[in-house]
Amino acid sequence: MEVRMKTLLVAVNSSYVHTNPAVRSLSAINSVPFAEFNINQDSHNILRSILSYRAEIVAFSCYIWNIEHVLRLAEDLKKARPGIIVIMGGPEASFHAKEILESRHGYVDYVVCGEAEESLRELLGEIGRGDVIQTPGVLYQENGKCTGDQSYRIVNNMNLLPGPFAAEDEYDENKLYYYESSRGCPFACAYCMSGSLGGTVREKSLDRVKHELMAFARKEAKLVKFTDRTFNANRTRAKEIIRFAVEETGDTCFHFEVALDLMDEEMVSLLRSAPAGKIQLEAGVQTTNPHTLEAVMRRMDLDKLKRNAEAIREQGNIHLHLDLIAGLPYEGLDSFRNSFNEIYGLYPDKLQLGFLKLLPGTTLRREAKKYGIVYRSYAPYEVIQTNDISAEELLLLKGVEGILNRYYNTGRARKALDYLTKNQLIEPFELYERFYTFCEQEGYASRPLSVKNQFIVLIEYAKKYLPESSLGEFFAVLRKDYDRTKTKGQVPEELSKFV
Repeated sequence: MEVRMKTLLVAVNSSYVHTNPAVRSLSAINSVPFAEFNINQDSHNILRSILSYRAEIVAFSCYIWNIEHVLRLAEDLKKARPGIIVIMGGPEASFHAKEILESRHGYVDYVVCGEAEESLRELLGEIGRGDVIQTPGVLYQENGKCTGDQSYRIVNNMNLLPGPFAAEDEYDENKLYYYESSRGCPFACAYCMSGSLGGTVREKSLDRVKHELMAFARKEAKLVKFTDRTFNANRTRAKEIIRFAVEETGDTCFHFEVALDLMDEEMVSLLRSAPAGKIQLEAGVQTTNPHTLEAVMRRMDLDKLKRNAEAIREQGNIHLHLDLIAGLPYEGLDSFRNSFNEIYGLYPDKLQLGFLKLLPGTTLRREAKKYGIVYRSYAPYEVIQTNDISAEELLLLKGVEGILNRYYNTGRARKALDYLTKNQLIEPFELYERFYTFCEQEGYASRPLSVKNQFIVLIEYAKKYLPESSLGEFFAVLRKDYDRTKTKGQVPEELSKFV
């Protein structure tokens, strides 16, 4: 006889605005509640809230950004309620199942490996009946030894998964929502966890996708991010979804992760015709070094990528986000400088300077020694140095990232920065490298600055390093940026004469 044990699903998100689609899906399938927290909350308050549910089973969703928090919570939970059963799942638990069970001193009872929609339901049934655990993709400890099955399980029929708000969760206009119309990726990029699964792409039917997008539209959701790894790998399907989103979903904005070089003229034309603010695109360029692209098994037509990016930016109706990764094989500082300058020159709305993470299960993690990649042993497993780039150079890029985020990606000084680079007064990378070095020397780099003080620091930098002949025009453009921020108080003296 099966005894239904009181179960709670727990997500610890990276910030307050994020939502966790995994616990929502599992909640709807298993008819059990879920609770969401974030890593910035006090752990005592999280523990108090979890204990208040008086659950007999607590299942955590584990990722690189929350694994340390979750492991500590599991320990606290077990010490507070020794009889409670703790289950862990998600990508970070899936690839470290044995290590988690063996190193956590009995604080974790089961690890579900892979996609858990089928596995968790079966596991909860076996626990409730007191059966021997035989669910595929579940590892556990018995008599001090790991046993069970550590294979990475996947859900083959995506149409069986519950849709948005199936867990009867209330829509929160202050939250960011995620949606998956497919799982897996047809490509095998060496740094990506999805690429390690051998191209196992599974898609929801178009009718199902359209029906579920309308669930967001009816809630008047502000922004929905597709989690599909390469949304436009299936070009025909991608165009149909975008066309539907544009025509039928009201004011809801959708964010897609795409390969720009896979877009044909029809797709570009469709995107250019979308209402302003309706579509956001994110494209991982990662590098423009062909030797690096080959090493990480990434196929990319860079010329076509640039043409499509320029065509999309030219129209001005779509937010375009481009990514670079520092620390890849064969990418030294000079090579990265070239990649940065080349992609910055496309002037995306946001340019993300990321750093290589040696994710569990990825090809690059297995081949780390081949490229001399030294990385942190703890999540998020970020690169420290490689054969091609030193630790000091990567730390310099960390500083460049901070300046890029503070001034370019916020849009605060965009016109002034564009003035410098578009008029070829300075190359993009040199601009940010010099500006970071200046901020580091003056003590500005590592402390928070008000918006007004950010402008003052940029003015100080300009007075010290820009040609005197260009200062007047630069300050005139910077004044326009300053006015757009609507900063209160007295205007900095250097900008005050420009209106």
